[in-house]
Amino acid sequence: MGKNKLLYPSLTLLLLLLLPTDASVSGKPQYMVLVPSLLHTETPEKGCLLLSHLNETVTVSASLESVRENRSLFTDVVAEKDLFHCVSFTLPRSPTSQEVLTSLYEEAVKEDNTIHWTRPQKPRLLTEDIYQPRAPSAEVEMTAYVILAHVTAQPAPNPEDLKRATSIVKWISKQQNCQGGFSSTQDTVVALHALSRYGAATFTSARKAAQVTIQSSGTFSTKFQVENSNRLLLQQVSLPEVPGEYSMSVTGEGCVYLQTSLKYNILPKKDEFPFALEVQTLPQTCDGPKAHTSFQISLSVSYIGSRPASNMAIVDVKMVSGFIPLKPTVKMLERSNVSRTEVSNNHVLIYLDKVTNETLTLTFTVLQDIPVRDLKPAIVKVYDYYETDEFAVAEYSAPCSKDIGNA
Repeated sequence: MGKNKLLYPSLTLLLLLLLPTDASVSGKPQYMVLVPSLLHTETPEKGCLLLSHLNETVTVSASLESVRENRSLFTDVVAEKDLFHCVSFTLPRSPTSQEVLTSLYEEAVKEDNTIHWTRPQKPRLLTEDIYQPRAPSAEVEMTAYVILAHVTAQPAPNPEDLKRATSIVKWISKQQNCQGGFSSTQDTVVALHALSRYGAATFTSARKAAQVTIQSSGTFSTKFQVENSNRLLLQQVSLPEVPGEYSMSVTGEGCVYLQTSLKYNILPKKDEFPFALEVQTLPQTCDGPKAHTSFQISLSVSYIGSRPASNMAIVDVKMVSGFIPLKPTVKMLERSNVSRTEVSNNHVLIYLDKVTNETLTLTFTVLQDIPVRDLKPAIVKVYDYYETDEFAVAEYSAPCSKDIGNA
């Protein structure tokens, strides 16, 4: 089965099913044979079946199963002792990369001269921000893969590929944070890979430097010089007044990426959390001789959002000042629902495969490392790794945090 020359190979399963004619009544065994085959699209193929020394009447069915279709080739009742049967078939042509891209662009979101992709069931944002919120990790990652499809086109990307990739890069760049990353490790790796391949495909050496001037409505003014010798160097300046009005102008040649970053804290609305999170200490009050130096943190978490379950989620438990986690008790959390744990600085990170509406309880022990007086509450946060807008926060206090004898 197959040809010597591979043109458009397709991995397909040839499925053979042998049933005794009275199998449904007598409970006789049924046999299934899977034959992985490398076949060729738009090329005549032939599959043959040889059965020998049959001692009963059987029904033989043969079908093809692939990612594109499931097709029945033949079904026959065999009463003879021996059977040799061949059937010819042709697989349809696989879609080209251009056809796949055309299909993708039918689902694209096109706005403000940018292009990106969203999921069919996008979770509702928790807040309406004055500033445009960054896209979820999953959308950054899927959009970055389309950039890679354009800039890695064979034998080389054409002008239309680069033109479309530029519109996508504009959107991706808006999602980048002030440290150069994105929402998660995974989307950061894929997005930076796509941006670097795009940069390699479109790079031209500028003959003249580019000069960026930033001015305020008052007396503030600063200039950045971007040329071939420092084009990969990050240059930054703090703006003296926020809020304030600033203008930017660019002269010269080349491509300059200019980004502003504003950080602020807000109090989230607890009734809108898509996770239910409760934190307790054991003991809850300052009872017993060991309550000053050791206690347990018990977490109860479940998902109450718009989906049946979350993606991979992370529980980030910050330690109360002066306390450290007992690592063996953290390690013991690694079971069916917990993929791994980490102890990083004064945080315990618990990685969950997913969170459903069934409450998951996690408990570990912390010990006093340094006596600290007037302890403040610590924060616990659970969030969806791929949908960082889906999160919940809670706080807890050490049992003896208000006790004057803590330090």
